[in-house]
Formats: sequence, C-alpha cells, structure tokens
Amino acid sequence: MGDPAKPQLYPRYCFQLAPTLNTWCFMHARDIHNLDRHEGFEGENFFFFGNLPIKWVRLVGVVVAIEEFTGRRVYTIDDSGGACIECIVSLPSPVKDAEANARGKNIVVTEEPTEEPGASNTSILASLVGIRVGSVIDVKGGLSIFRDEKQVNIEKVTTLRCTAQEVVLWKKRSRFRQEVLDQPWILRNRDIRRCRKEAEQNEAKAEMKQRRLEALISGQAARDPMKPLAGEAKRRRSTNNERASSSKKDTNVEFEQILRRGGNGLTVPNSHHHHHHAAFHKAHIQEKRGAAETSDLQTTYAKSDIIPVTETVKVVTTEAATGAVLIPASLSNVEPQTTGFVVTKVDASGEEKEGPLLTKPIPKPTSLLQPLSESGSKKPEETKALVKMDEDSNKELFERASADIFAAPIGTSAPPSLFSKRTDHPVPRLGVVKSGPIGTNKFYSNFYLGTQLGPTYTYPYAVSWAGGTGASASWGLSISHVEASQFTYGPVEFNNAASYYINPVGIQSMVISAKELGKSTVLTLDAITAFSARVNLKKDSSSAPAIQFPLVQGMPYVTAIFNGATPQIQTGVYFKTMTKVTKDPKSNVSKYNFVLEDGTTWRLYAYKTKGNALSLKLTNNGLALASGAFYGTIQIAKDPKTSGSEALLDDGAGIYATTVKLTGSVSGSVGTYNFKFARAGHPTGNIYMFALPHHTAVFDTDSKRRTKTLQMQTPTKGKATLVLGSLWTMSEPSLPTSMGLDPWSATKGPKKALSTSAKAAIKSVAQVEISQDIQNQVSPDSMYFSGKTFAKFGQIVYVLQDMLGEKGLAQAGLAKLKTSFATFVTNKQKYPLVYESAWGGVVSSASYATGDSGSDFGNTYYNDHHFHYGYHVLTAAYIGYYDKTWLAANKAYVQTLIRDYANPSASDPYFPQFRSFDWYHGHSWAHGLFASWDGKDQESSSEDVMSAYALLIWGKVIKDADMIARAQLQLAIQARAMRIYYLYTSDNTNQPSKFIGNKVAGILFENKIHHTTYFDDHIESIQGIHMIPVIAPSAYIRSNAFVTQEWNTFFASGKIDKIANAWKSIIYASYANVDPVKAWNYFSSKSFNTNYIDGGASQTWYMAYSAALGGL
Repeated sequence: MGDPAKPQLYPRYCFQLAPTLNTWCFMHARDIHNLDRHEGFEGENFFFFGNLPIKWVRLVGVVVAIEEFTGRRVYTIDDSGGACIECIVSLPSPVKDAEANARGKNIVVTEEPTEEPGASNTSILASLVGIRVGSVIDVKGGLSIFRDEKQVNIEKVTTLRCTAQEVVLWKKRSRFRQEVLDQPWILRNRDIRRCRKEAEQNEAKAEMKQRRLEALISGQAARDPMKPLAGEAKRRRSTNNERASSSKKDTNVEFEQILRRGGNGLTVPNSHHHHHHAAFHKAHIQEKRGAAETSDLQTTYAKSDIIPVTETVKVVTTEAATGAVLIPASLSNVEPQTTGFVVTKVDASGEEKEGPLLTKPIPKPTSLLQPLSESGSKKPEETKALVKMDEDSNKELFERASADIFAAPIGTSAPPSLFSKRTDHPVPRLGVVKSGPIGTNKFYSNFYLGTQLGPTYTYPYAVSWAGGTGASASWGLSISHVEASQFTYGPVEFNNAASYYINPVGIQSMVISAKELGKSTVLTLDAITAFSARVNLKKDSSSAPAIQFPLVQGMPYVTAIFNGATPQIQTGVYFKTMTKVTKDPKSNVSKYNFVLEDGTTWRLYAYKTKGNALSLKLTNNGLALASGAFYGTIQIAKDPKTSGSEALLDDGAGIYATTVKLTGSVSGSVGTYNFKFARAGHPTGNIYMFALPHHTAVFDTDSKRRTKTLQMQTPTKGKATLVLGSLWTMSEPSLPTSMGLDPWSATKGPKKALSTSAKAAIKSVAQVEISQDIQNQVSPDSMYFSGKTFAKFGQIVYVLQDMLGEKGLAQAGLAKLKTSFATFVTNKQKYPLVYESAWGGVVSSASYATGDSGSDFGNTYYNDHHFHYGYHVLTAAYIGYYDKTWLAANKAYVQTLIRDYANPSASDPYFPQFRSFDWYHGHSWAHGLFASWDGKDQESSSEDVMSAYALLIWGKVIKDADMIARAQLQLAIQARAMRIYYLYTSDNTNQPSKFIGNKVAGILFENKIHHTTYFDDHIESIQGIHMIPVIAPSAYIRSNAFVTQEWNTFFASGKIDKIANAWKSIIYASYANVDPVKAWNYFSSKSFNTNYIDGGASQTWYMAYSAALGGL
C-alpha cells in the first residue's frame, strides 16, 4: 500500500482545539516511536500523531531493564506492542552533567497536561521505590529525543498490583487510540480564522505589555540601573500562570464533557476534536485512505444542544380524526439533530498496509524440472475415479445430496491435535452471555466490540446503544433510517462518478429506553445465532434486563420487550407532534404516531401482555414518558407514507421474528434456499420482513405473491421490499453444475481442449514455472500469501497433466508442491494456527506472538479467513485430486479450515455457523473483531467467490454431495448479489446513478461504498481487486457485458499499456472472458514481461485459460 497523504498540519495557535493538548496520551511504545517531528515545533517538544500535537504520554508495561547513569536512571518498558521504550528519571546529583553518561535530556515544560506534571523529584523517586525488573507500571511523562530515539521523562509512575488493573488500562489505551488518535483532527476555516485572530489579539496585548514594561524598566533604570522590577516580574509570572491554568482547565473540562456525550471508541472522526456553537453541524470528514482533507466538522453536542429529561414544556392538545394530537412548544434554543455525521475515512483496522499481490521478484530456475518416470508417478487408474467424478457424476452426487443441505455439520469432533489450544483471545467477549463459538463477522458484532456504541445495520434500520451520548443523551437503543436523499457523495475521481456514497451516522430519530436506565447501564448480548441476536439493557450489572431487543436482519419494526420497566421514548430529531390513536389496531395493542421535526412519521405499537396499557405523556420535545411499569412489547417503525403502508404496519403490530432458520436443497441446475422466520408476539395478524433485491429477484411463486408494495431505502443494497409471511423461498435457476478445474465459459461451460501449437507454447512456459523454487516463494508468516503461492502451483500442475498431457512433469511438480505444502498442513509454519475457544475458531498465532493486530491482515482477529483458508483449501483440492493417499492423510486439516469459515450447521460445538458468508446479504464479510461506525465490510468480491469455489472443488474431490450443493448454490447467490451490489453495468438501478460509473464497489461496507482499496488508489488496483484470482467462476460472476464495459471505461484505447505492474496481467486475464485472442496474444508474446505476473498467479495458467476459452 502506498503511504497515505499527510493530514493538514495546523498552526501552533490552533493547538488549543486539539484533543491531545494538555492530555496524557495513552499509547503503545511503538506508536510513540512512530510519532513525527515537524520543523518549527522542536523547541517546544511537540511531536505529532498525524496532525495531532502530542507532548505528554502515558503507557503501561513491564519493566525489562533498569540502568543507572550519572544523574539519570533508565527504566526500559515493554508493553507487548512490538517495541520497548526508555523512561527516564533524574537523580539528585551535586554536579549537573549535561553530557557525560547522559541517556536523555530534560524537557522544557511550557504547558501541562490534566494532572500536574513537574512533581518534585523526591516524590517521583519515592514512587519508584520497590520497582524492579518484572514490575508492571503505569507511567506518565513528557517526551524528548536522545540520539534519534524517543524517550519518556517520568512525571508520575504507579506500580500495578494485579492483572485486573492492567486489563483496565489496556481498555483505556484502546479507547484513547480509537476515540482520539485514530480520528482525523479537522478544523473548519472559520475556526482557524478565529484562532488566528485570537492569537493576533493576544500577541498585540503581549507587545503592548512588553512596551509598557520596557518603559517602566527604562524609567526605573534611569533611577537605579541595578535594581530589577521584582514586583512587576512576579505579577507577570502570576498572571501568565493563572491564564495557562484557566485555559488548561477549560480545555480539559470540555474534552471530558465531549468524551462523555460523544466518545465512541470506534474508527471514526470523532466529535471531541472541535469547538462548536449550539447549532448542529453535519460532519463530512473528507478522509480517504487515512488522509484528512478539507471538510466541515463532525457534530458535537454541548449541553445547550440537548433537552434534559427533567425539562418540561407546554404541550397543546388538539383532536384529530385519528385521536388526540399533542404538540409540544416550538423549539427555541436547540435545533433538531437531523443530519448526523459521515465517516469518509477508510480505516484499515487489522489490515496490513500492503496490497494483495506478491511482488517479490521470482528468480529463474537454475535447471529445469524433469518428468518423473512412469514408476515414479501415479498410475492412471489411481486417479481415474476422481477424474470420472469431475466429468460426469454431478447428477449422481446431486441425487445423493440431503433434503436439507444445511442440516448436517461437516464435523463435530475437536480440531486435530496438530492445532494447539488456547482459551484466550486479544479481544474480550464484551457483554456476551453465551458459551461456545460466536460469529465474529456478523451484523451485530458492534454490540460486543469497542465501547459497544457502534451501529448495527439490520436493514433497513440502523440501531445502536445510545449509551448516554448523542443528541438524546439517552441510555436506550437508538433507531435511525436514512433516505437516498440523505446520502453524502464523495468527489468525482474516475469516469465522472462519485468516489463514495455514505449514509450519515448518529441520527437518533427514535430511542426506546426506560426510566430505570442511566450511567450504570450495562449492555449484554444473548440468544446469538448466525442470523440473529438479542440485546439486553440492564440497570446495572446485577439487575435483570430492563429491556430486551431481538435483532434479525430485515425486521420492519424495532421491538423492545419490557418486563416491568418504565418505558421512555426519546429522540434527537425532536417531536413535532405525538398522536395517541383512539382505535387500537388489534386487541391489547396501543398505537401512537410521532411526527418528527424532519417531517418523518414513526409509528409506535405497544402490545401489553399483562398489567396496564401503555400511556405516554409528552414531557418535552425529546421525551415521551410512560405513566408506569409496562409488561409486553413496544415496537417502532418508520412509515414511508406510501399507499397502504400504515395498514400493513398495523397488521404486523405486536408480531416479530426472534431468529431465522436456513434450509436448502438442489435439483439439477436449480438450487433452492429458504428463510424460516421464528414468529413471536401477538397471535393476530401477519409477520412481515424486508427482503433485498437479490431475494425478490428469485422468489418462488408463493413468496412473490406475498410481496407488498411497501419499500424502504437500505444503506447500500437499494430498496428493501416488505414481504408477508414467515417463509421465503428463493430458487436460483442456473447453478454452475458443469464447473470444475478447467477454464469455464458462461455460454459453453468447461473448456479444456488446446491446439498442438498452443500446447507447445504453454509447455515451454510451464516447465520453467514449475521448476521454480516453491519454498522460496512461500511466505512462512502469512496464511494469505502462502495460500496464493500454493494455489498457483496447483494450477500449473493441473495444466500440465489435464490440459497438456504432460503427466510425468505434472507429477514431478506435484511432488514439489506436496513437500512445500507439508509445512502448513502439519502446522509448522512460522506462526502456527491455534484453536482458540474464546470465540471459537482457528486463527494465526501471529498476533499472540507480536501483539500486532494487523499481522497477516488481521487473521488472529478473524479478518479475511475465507480468503486465507480458501486458497489453502483450493490447493488441497488440486493435490487431493491426484493423490488419494495424501488426501486421506490430510483431510482432517482441510476440513478444519472449512469448518472455521464455512461451517453449515449450528450443531458444530467448535465453530460458529457460516462465519464469513451472510445469507441475507448474499456475500461474505471480511471484517472481523474490529469495531466500526460503518459496520462490516469486504473489499475483494472475487476472492469471496474463490472461497466458495474452493469448497466446490474440495467437495468434488472428497465426494461430499452436500458441500458441492452448498458451494454451487452459494456461487449462484454470489453471482446475482455481486452484479447488483458490487459489479455495475450501466443499467444498474439498485445503486445510485452518481456511483455506478465506477463499475466496481471498491470496498463495500454495510453503511457505505467507497471506490478505493485499503492499499492503493490507482484504478488498476481498485478494479483489479475484484478480479483476483482469475479462475473458472470468474466468467460466471463477471458477465461479459460487465467486463466489456469496465474494459472500455478504464483500459481500452491504450490505457492498459500505461499500467506497468502485475495488475496489467490480471486485467488481461479477466478480459480473456470477452476477447481471449487478445489476451492470448499478450501472454504468449515473446516480449512478455514476467515482472507483470503476480507471485500468486502464473503465465502458464493465463495462457491456458485464454487459449482454452478462445479455442486456440
């Protein structure tokens, strides 16, 4: 990945607005070492994290060394973050020696953090008594430089007495990183102008005082040249100190207040970076690939922005046909918080800042691999059954598939002993009330990550725990829904298309809370499945839940279950009217209509199961409070006010889904999958759920009949459609039943035949590539890169044996591949995989060993498992296809990887069901255990497809009919979903017209789509990440119309020739599906530059692929 652009560095007079000024900045040692220095600030010892000025730091770690020098003692601290740092304390000395044996230098304290530094040396030394090597300490101090290394000059130190104390500080450090350091500090021009004006005024006042002082001194000097103006000097020092102290106090108070009301611990430009007046501002943080650009500011909420729950206003009651309409007094000193903020930063949480290509030069082999003799190679009959299976036994296998292909687990036994076991994980199961494996890449994960305040995107709504923050300052569950007219678009970068579109976050349209909730409120999560979860809000950790919220994707109401708590309905958009509807929609169901200040209408349904019906009193513009305890359910839904919409919502009132059961089957080329929603609540009426476009496109006749006209905008998937009934049936009509290891055409199926001349040309290249040193190309510390390398050589072996007929050479290459792959299948690579039972999965031990969450793209944190393990599964399929002995010996290892990312059953006690693939969205999520404002995301749609294709081929090799059926169904769903949500032809109507000119999504989040990558912003990278690897299903997913349009838009008319890197060959290989002759001519050219081949691909495969598709 290229280095991100530097954020704007603001003048010194703006530092008063920085959240890091006068603050103990809690950091890892490695981050302290990585702080920047900028010219002009050295004298004040300012260092910079991005553009945030930092002078004071805090760290926690173990003392690994203590050294004493003249006038100095040096404590070396290791905080398990990948680096150590020296912390310095001055020792009493009769002689001040500034150079001899010095290990650091004193800093000049001109500004002070929140806690007074500069404690007496005696008090600091007293606090160091008893600290020895092995002690765990909490250090606060100022920064300095010695011999180009950062050091901490100790101001305060505390010895930690137990691990619990250390864990608390780890969380504080993570929170500070997420809430402050990872957020762009961006000032509006008017704030900069204000600061400059204040600085100029202060400078003018200082000059005036200086002139008066000089005049006084001159006058006194004339009277007594030797006598200083001691009184005047003392007064000046006192005045300056008071001013500094006052400024410091004001800044810190404001910082703490903003943290309480807006701090969120998530990857987002946060609210406490700026000073605002009471009016609301929309945040439009223009940050791309980590680089802050000119923008407005994110919202902050001062007390004057929030209506306290204790405030009452005059309410006027009028009668309407529907019931009593309550109208609160007009807003005067506050404004509706209607626009929220957007997060334009692409945050690579857990991602390494490198691309997906292996760019290390590959040495030419010193000698060519020779074919194995007949006696040394596998006899044809040993692979005959496997080859036959691949060619003509699909029908037989489908007939063997289960009636429900999701019913049986792949396995239920413990992972093989070659995986060591751990019970811990760097990310705690925050608030989780469930034993056993938990989905790490699911829509609800923000509720157990970070500060638990991040949104969960249920579609079409976003819900989040308000946690005392935002405009409502509520402790309940906030509900938001964004219309397409509210999208924020990025600047045009390619093909006259917006670079991103984003849904604003943080609009608290409606909030369901309880009077009992407050600062001690605890959020827990239970009833967790692959498709649902339940949020519990408790008064405190020892209380029963005050409210429970069952969450299922597609729910048309946000449902809250009360068992005696006092309901409190709040809003940050503010109530314009509240209507108590006279006629109940059904027995024991009360109805209220709320019209908000933004003109939206929200309907509330309260189904009492015992006790009194819900009675709400409009207390003020932001609060409707129940008269007493309530037992039953309260549901809130936004009404789009389309024809018949209110009647539909009335019919479904009191009814909700608690979870979903997935079932499926295949018959020939048709794959069917069903969502069965578990109904709860009121016995009368129908259950409704929202379906996405790729669902409704393949509804069976009955499901289609129950589809309603009511639609609502979703964040990134077009419009959702309301569907009546608890069962949806979707039938994909064109499963890729003929797909195997051969190149595959969307119109002609598998293509293997090659002409004699093409075979000769391919063989000359293949013999060189198969002779390369495989082990030298393998990345021993990366499951991802090693998997790409292994899969590449598996492809070459296949081309040699099955397409060229060079069986001896293929078997020689296969032997090399097995030898190299053995390091991984025996789990003896640099960072072996471990099974950790905290979340339930097989992860790299890299982050355990290094402390770096980004190791191997965040594998330890469950990022990208389907990518990483998919390549290994595909490699194993190539090997197992030829060697049944190897297959039997290593099947358990491969099955374990599959269970980790694609376990089909909830009955597997060791792995969650479908960690990666989201059957509601129709594609996978690569984003693991990292909190994010914009929810889960995935970058490479094509590697998602590869992970399903690997399951297909492995299933064929081991003859698992259910796995084959699942994989083919998954591929069919992906093909449909990708063409709607990821890959855009000019007739795409589901994505905004301003965006589809990009042709591909870039990175698709639950809440935004950004046409970029985590590693590079060049067009070949952005488009190419949705091409790799070019394999059989590429033509199935990427239609000829799409490939043609993408080529004509970005690569035709000589544009491709300007690309001088490995993406060029990837693009040509993709284009082979449309013009295989052009691709063949490129790859077979005598002037072909092998440096333009990604280390995870081969010229052999690209030539065979192009020639086969072109009939050459």
